[in-house]
Amino acid sequence: MATIIQSERIADVKFVQLKAFGDERGRFLETFRKAWFPERSWEIFQTNRSDSKAGVLRGLHYHFH
Repeated sequence: MATIIQSERIADVKFVQLKAFGDERGRFLETFRKAWFPERSWEIFQTNRSDSKAGVLRGLHYHFH
């Protein structure tokens, strides 16, 4: 889960503190979620990043809406 912080110095700027989840395979983090910015109308719903250690194979997931 990310933490959203509104900038006190710059209007309309938000800082997003991301949380990485790691295990023996590597790490995963959610880099963007549409719900974090309800005032915007984004086309993209969510983006993620995963870093895998050598020898790890990950699957691809795709969702139709």
